[in-house]
Amino acid sequence: MVNPREIRPVGKFVVRLDERWCDCEKFQKIHLPCSHVIAACKHARHDFSMYISLHYRLDVVMKVYENLFGKLRHEEYWPPYQGPQVWPHPATKRSERGRPKSSRIRTEMDIKEGRQSRKCSYCRTEGHIRNHCPNNPALR
Repeated sequence: MVNPREIRPVGKFVVRLDERWCDCEKFQKIHLPCSHVIAACKHARHDFSMYISLHYRLDVVMKVYENLFGKLRHEEYWPPYQGPQVWPHPATKRSERGRPKSSRIRTEMDIKEGRQSRKCSYCRTEGHIRNHCPNNPALR
């Protein structure tokens, strides 16, 4: 059974602690105790942390950062690159200027009924816009 409000399945699950196995298969997939394993450990009075994979233990994770990272030398000291030069294809590059274009797929709902002609915002007449208005003294 699956409860639509819950992510995990609802019901009874079989847990085998000695085999590190649970019916929900989460325990086998991520090598961390699922809620069923934790409940079984609590019932059997076991410490659930012994079922956590070694890869997730704090001491193992800390060993990754044990060594100091070396400093990067200045770019002038780098050896010259001898490999192939790779350049992006101009058609696949993004345009950096202007407002990004919408990639939304338009439907019938987006089509306006009775297309209205635009009016100039300066003189409110049709046929031109404010940037080319013959009545605007600033553009003369």
